[in-house]
Amino acid sequence: MPRVRTTRTATLHTASTPIRLTPKPTPITRTTPTVDMARWIPLVRIHGRSMQPTLHAGQILLTRPAGRRVAVGDVVVLTATVPGALYVKRIAAGPGDVVELEAGRLYVNDCPWDDCPRVAGAHVCRWRVPDGHYFVVGDNLRESTDSRVWTQPFVPASRISGVAVKRWL
Repeated sequence: MPRVRTTRTATLHTASTPIRLTPKPTPITRTTPTVDMARWIPLVRIHGRSMQPTLHAGQILLTRPAGRRVAVGDVVVLTATVPGALYVKRIAAGPGDVVELEAGRLYVNDCPWDDCPRVAGAHVCRWRVPDGHYFVVGDNLRESTDSRVWTQPFVPASRISGVAVKRWL
């Protein structure tokens, strides 16, 4: 008999859309009787547009625990400062990287971040990502509220709860 697991549903954050978690029963079957996969593979349902074209509303994201194995370019699930909320973003810069916002354009280690649109009202900002922290952005940079505009732009590694492994739908 299949096990029923409650997934976490994340609404991707945009300026006008808050993040919410909604329990949704999803059947998960065990493929091996000795391993309970549902205990260590969290599922996240995508809502919102900040990660398009990579992830679309309604898709389910399979994640693995983050641990220390996160890298620039990984799509990660972050716990937000609001209790019970999640963000899904891509790591743009890691510890020691230099991030610069100049005239609304994003640069990482003096290289322009691909197709980064200008951020209205952005002035010259230059940071070095501190140890144990990351700078994250949404793939749909025009719709994403992320490290570029957050008051605290760096995400501590402790807030990264998972790394995307596979998507469905």
